[in-house]
Amino acid sequence: MPDELDTLLLRRFAESRVPVHDAQFVAQVVARLHARSWRHGLLAAFGGALQAALTGIFIGIVAPLRLRNAGVVALGVLATLGMAIFSICQSSL
Repeated sequence: MPDELDTLLLRRFAESRVPVHDAQFVAQVVARLHARSWRHGLLAAFGGALQAALTGIFIGIVAPLRLRNAGVVALGVLATLGMAIFSICQSSL
């Protein structure tokens, strides 16, 4: 909540166009806003990236299971993987 009040206060100062005589106060408000907005932006970016990654993984796992022939597709993938591993083992001997 203090972040919202500081932002609102700075916005009101900008909208009023009334010169504020205490420049030190304005400098302190601006410095606090920049420090908090930088940290908040960084946390929001990490949180958003984590959420996007987890959502992508979840959709990638769940979406194929909703298909009509998902079991047949899964067996085909396993058979192909088994044949690939078998071929690699045979070629290395």
